[in-house]
Amino acid sequence: MDSLIRVQVKDILYLPACTPNGLIYCCKRDGGLGIPKLETLATSTDLKQRIQLHTGDRTLQALLGATHFKKRLERMAKSIRLQWPALTFKQMYAHKRCLKASELRQWSQFPSKGKGALSFVDGRFGNCWLYDPSLLKLSRFLTALLGQVNRGSAQARGTT
Repeated sequence: MDSLIRVQVKDILYLPACTPNGLIYCCKRDGGLGIPKLETLATSTDLKQRIQLHTGDRTLQALLGATHFKKRLERMAKSIRLQWPALTFKQMYAHKRCLKASELRQWSQFPSKGKGALSFVDGRFGNCWLYDPSLLKLSRFLTALLGQVNRGSAQARGTT
């Protein structure tokens, strides 16, 4: 589903197919669109709900033990590289932030399209147009997005 969403986002926003995934998945404050990755969202949401169930009463614990609930939780946590059973909500949020930072690192490592990616990091004011697209007309918003993709190429050529 994530690849289909990426294709549709790029199509709707008239972005070239070579647009880095980091632009789509990075936080808005880092110059991305902030679209959540479904793989991470589904797994972490499921884990959070199951963590809440895991702390129930004895009857519920017996039922969960009989259905190999703990093993499923452990497999699910391993699939997104988290430790089980010492998993808390705080760790889940930290893991999500780490994944977004990883997307930003991958974006910044592209030879041409990633050169300027790090200049947008923590730029809440410089990236305010991403928080409120109504600040720009639609055509200018799309042009700014294209500039976000191509700015790295321009910086690499020295024509910013």
